[in-house]
Amino acid sequence: KKFFNKIFKNLNTDEIYCLSFHRFNLIINSNQLILKYLLYLKKINKIKKIGVSISNYAELNKAINMKHIDLIQMPFNILDNRWKDLINNIHKARSNGKIFQVRSIFLQGLLLTDKKDLWLKANCADNSEIFKWIKKYLRITKSKNIKNLSIRYVNSIDWIDSIVIGFNAKQEIIENLNYFKNKKISNKLIKKIDKNKLKINNKILDPSKWKL
Repeated sequence: KKFFNKIFKNLNTDEIYCLSFHRFNLIINSNQLILKYLLYLKKINKIKKIGVSISNYAELNKAINMKHIDLIQMPFNILDNRWKDLINNIHKARSNGKIFQVRSIFLQGLLLTDKKDLWLKANCADNSEIFKWIKKYLRITKSKNIKNLSIRYVNSIDWIDSIVIGFNAKQEIIENLNYFKNKKISNKLIKKIDKNKLKINNKILDPSKWKL
């Protein structure tokens, strides 16, 4: 109680939109007491949503079926095809009120660089096919650059409710906001992109498996 009271005090607010478990295993590993307290805070309107951040298919599948979880945050980018078999489940969960938020839309910045040493650390010895594929859809979507394409793609996905995006400078905020204002990619073209995605190894898509 002291911990949560301190959060509200430090933020100088009486109400928080969402409090989330940073890792999925925090919900199931001896944290029922925390979950119960979050449910109490929700009952007295101190928080509106209880969330969880997931990292893999199994976690997403379980989180979708957890009645006390209102918001699910997950990694997703234009190369990502890990969740395709759960899209119908996601749509059903959304119709029942669940919110889906995505992060890492630039694959932690990897998509914005062609430096081979960085891709090698991400378990990719040859990124030529990936960038060849990206350049193809840069042209087809008439996107300004890879960042623009990445934002437009994710912002056009119908099951995504909100997007978490990082920045290091004010100019990045302005640039990113301008890209979010760009015209969305058509549903027809989104389906084409999704159908023709490259088969990317999960060791590349999951930063926790990258070499430090």
